Amino acid sequence: MANIQHSALWKPKPRKFARKVLEIFEVHLGRILRRWESLLTNARLESLNSLFQAARTRARGYRNVTTFITVIYLIGAPIAELLGP
Repeated sequence: MANIQHSALWKPKPRKFARKVLEIFEVHLGRILRRWESLLTNARLESLNSLFQAARTRARGYRNVTTFITVIYLIGAPIAELLGP
């Protein structure tokens, strides 16, 4: 019942809201257009993050940072392709 009363008292001001949205859009218009023109995504960063997460789960228990980095290289490097058939 309190939610109904609260929503009945709250009256949004659509013009003020629309004006604020348009102002934000105008401020960031250049960045928005550059984003659509570049066609880049954060997929590379996400793939690196998954690589680090996999290395962290495999290197659990190791206390040495060098071992962690080595595990990252072992997971991410295409060793089978480098060694050949």
